[in-house]
Amino acid sequence: MTLEELKGNLYEIQKDFIEKAKCVIENNEIGIFSSPTGTGKTISLLLSVYNYFIPPKEESNKYTYFGLNSENKKLMEQLFGQSDRITKVFYCSRTHTQLNQAINELKRFDSNVNSIILGSRKLYCVNKKVNKTNVELEIINEQCKALISKNDCEFYCNFESQNETDIIDIEELIKKGKEKKFCPYYFAKIYSKKCEIVFLPYTVLFSKEGRRSANIDISDSIIIVDEAHNIYESVIQMNTVTISFEIVKKYFKAFEDYYLKYESRMSEVNLKRIKNICEILEKIWKFHENFANNLETK
Repeated sequence: MTLEELKGNLYEIQKDFIEKAKCVIENNEIGIFSSPTGTGKTISLLLSVYNYFIPPKEESNKYTYFGLNSENKKLMEQLFGQSDRITKVFYCSRTHTQLNQAINELKRFDSNVNSIILGSRKLYCVNKKVNKTNVELEIINEQCKALISKNDCEFYCNFESQNETDIIDIEELIKKGKEKKFCPYYFAKIYSKKCEIVFLPYTVLFSKEGRRSANIDISDSIIIVDEAHNIYESVIQMNTVTISFEIVKKYFKAFEDYYLKYESRMSEVNLKRIKNICEILEKIWKFHENFANNLETK
């Protein structure tokens, strides 16, 4: 479907949405929008930013350095300048299912756009030695790094040589990775730098560590947060750690034993630090014991 055909089929509520969203962007403001179910919210969001991630006609022949090795990229950028000349759009939602739906809506546009979905190794890893069923993300991350350090992952070794372009959804990227023997996870990270619009989950956008890991810079960019009513809950989950009181008790005993054994060898600074840690752990442990006792008496 061409862009003009798509615009011609819009509801009035969508046209109003797009007009107001563009006004917010032009004024560098923050906008909060609500759209009833079934009114084409995703299309409205994408059309609101469409003109910002499509290069002007005079730049339609811009250089693209994707697929070149690092030395050749640097040389090309010295000769012709940076290849990124347009406003980057980051489209964020809570789940990868929602992001996949959004990127497939983008495919309906008759446009020459590059786009990708950023995800975790758990989502994208195609190495069966690493990404096994029911394996936690932390273990996958560690195993991936271990294989890379040994130069023992055939998929990682090939990702920089790929010259894929276009709008690539999750299933397509995984399929291409398996067929061409390259790593979808690392490919997505490097390809996202050359994309006009990048789709990513809350865990990447709203986490400093996540942005650093994905190597993305959101300055001077347009950011769309879909399903924004989920932000509060998602941010809390991202920054919440669950730890059992049994673990606290074990750590307290370990630090206490360490303190008693090496007290005479430690500096005053280290002694103070160990004592502070022991005091904190003991208070948490005692709080749990008192709380548990009160429950039993009730």
